[in-house]
Amino acid sequence: MTEHLPDDLLNEYLDGYLSASQTFDVETHLATCAGCAARAASLRALFTTLDDLPDLPLTKDFSKSVLRAIRPEVVLPRPWKWAVWGQLALTALLVALALPTILQSEWITALPLSPDFFPEPLTNASVVFNEFTQTISQTLAQGMAGFQALQSPSLPFSINVLIPILLATGLLWLVGNGLLLKKRT
Repeated sequence: MTEHLPDDLLNEYLDGYLSASQTFDVETHLATCAGCAARAASLRALFTTLDDLPDLPLTKDFSKSVLRAIRPEVVLPRPWKWAVWGQLALTALLVALALPTILQSEWITALPLSPDFFPEPLTNASVVFNEFTQTISQTLAQGMAGFQALQSPSLPFSINVLIPILLATGLLWLVGNGLLLKKRT
């Protein structure tokens, strides 16, 4: 060994926890390194001094305060973990589906934006994302063609209002579940 021995290894050597090959390596190093040999001798003297000290009885019983400080760890059962991840996935899906509608709504398009407001990679990603959502929308529209005979009630407000409300509700639901299910400390 060319470097000095770490204190952990010296402590394990002095306590007799090392294997025979490790003990041989440490003893070989101690024979060639004066600094490590001095540290080992110092630690050996410290351990001897500590062993010679008398055991003092405790004047106070700490068991009650220690037991009060130990709190059982609250572990969520497996179904709850899946529910939380499912909610997160559902919220991410809703945000992904609603993002083009939100970005094309009147209040977003009315914002005065300079041409360099969005960086180029974000603009490219937005184009790809819009194409992806249009493909999904067209697929859903084709799948829903069979349901055109059904009459749906008209909403008293625009769908642009409903989507942010649904997103806010989903986010509030996730936050509420996170507060209810978080580990109590």
